[in-house]
Amino acid sequence: MSSTLKGLLRSSRPKQSAKNGLVLVPLFFTINIWWAPDDFSGMAGLVGRAIAMFLVFSALSAAVYLFNDLRDVEQDRAHPFKRNRPIAAGIVKPSTAWAVAIIFAVAGLAVAFLLHWRLGAVASAYIALNISYTTFLKHEVLLDVMAVSGGFVLRAVAGAIAIDGT
Repeated sequence: MSSTLKGLLRSSRPKQSAKNGLVLVPLFFTINIWWAPDDFSGMAGLVGRAIAMFLVFSALSAAVYLFNDLRDVEQDRAHPFKRNRPIAAGIVKPSTAWAVAIIFAVAGLAVAFLLHWRLGAVASAYIALNISYTTFLKHEVLLDVMAVSGGFVLRAVAGAIAIDGT
């Protein structure tokens, strides 16, 4: 694997994808409704849509992390730990990071809208909230906490809409 690809993977922060597991929480509460010992077809659709939203939010959050690192590249270079992030360290070119961030964001939004317009709306709100957070909210007391919390709420809402099926 090339150093650029490894750097992009690190910058996408795959370990943080565990947070996107919140889209699966609503599924947990529907198991008794849809599960029957002789019929898994209803549950399979729910699980598939929930997993699709997990992947959508993983792509969207990767785009957000790349955007954050691009926006903060100069501050990160001066930071004792963040200077080792791939973009700040020069392992990943900013143009490459921008291209990948845009691809992840567009792909994630496209899949969300293909699944349901309401999922697309929630995914769009997630992107807008996180761009706002990276741009200015993270520097405002209380608004930063509300923005981060809002991201978690949007994940759970997306999971509920995904399994609603209407």
